[in-house]
Formats: sequence, structure tokens, C-alpha cells
Amino acid sequence: MKKSVKNINNFIYFAITLIILSFSDYYFATWIVKKLSRGFVFNIPLLNLVYAENTGAAFNILNDSNKFLANFAIIVIFVVFLYLVNNISNTNKKFLFLLSLFTAGIFGNLYERLTLGYVRDFFELTFIDFPIFNISDIFITISVIGFIIAILFSRKI
Repeated sequence: MKKSVKNINNFIYFAITLIILSFSDYYFATWIVKKLSRGFVFNIPLLNLVYAENTGAAFNILNDSNKFLANFAIIVIFVVFLYLVNNISNTNKKFLFLLSLFTAGIFGNLYERLTLGYVRDFFELTFIDFPIFNISDIFITISVIGFIIAILFSRKI
């Protein structure tokens, strides 16, 4: 396959995955928040659904720092796209998926910060003292774990 065709295919794969993940995040987050606002209760031994508006990061870090966190997210998304521009031809589909998962998570939180002024969190772990989190946070966490594994166990990313 020619290098330019592979680049286009890789970028299309990244873009479509990013769009699907971003829309899924927004749709399910909105659905969960609507359910909770109508009195829906979900409590199981490991997880509760509770609604919280978060203007900072996890563990009350940078509380009320929406502008800073939004600007930081924009910079991170820009860096991901710079990486893609410079490395698209030698990036495999698994790593592209991790990049799109990471970017969708960053974008999901950014979108809520810009449109709502806060991030909607709703997953609460009951077996450990841990901050309430959302789907975007899950995307970011899974992708970072994937990046670490990819870096540790492969010679080429």
C-alpha cells in the first residue's frame, strides 16, 4: 500500500473512531444524568450513580479552574494532532485507537467545560475512597494504561 493511501486510511480510522467515541460519551452521559435527575437510583456493592458538577480535576485538584483546564485540554488535543501529522504513517491501528480514545475523553470533558461551565460526573466507586468520575475519565484512564503498556512492551509505537 502506498504511503499516502495508508496515511489517509489511518487518519480516517482515527477520525471516525474519535467521532463515534465522542458521540457515545455525550449521549450516554446525557442519558445517565437525565435518569438521575428524574429520581433514578442505582446502588450496587461496587458502584453508585450520583450526580456531581465538577469545576476542577480529580481529588479536588485545581478546583474552580475551568479556564485553565479547558486551555490545557485544547493544548493536549493540539499535541495529539501534531503527533498524528508527524507519525501517521508508522502508527498502527491499535495505537490510533488509543489516541482516539484519549482524544475523545479529553474532548468530552472540554466540551462540557465550555458549554456547561463544569464537567458532569456520576460514577462513584463504593469500595474505595475515590473521586466521582465520568465516561470521558474512563476513556482517558484506559488509553493512558494502553499507552504505558504499548511503551513498555513494544519497540515501536
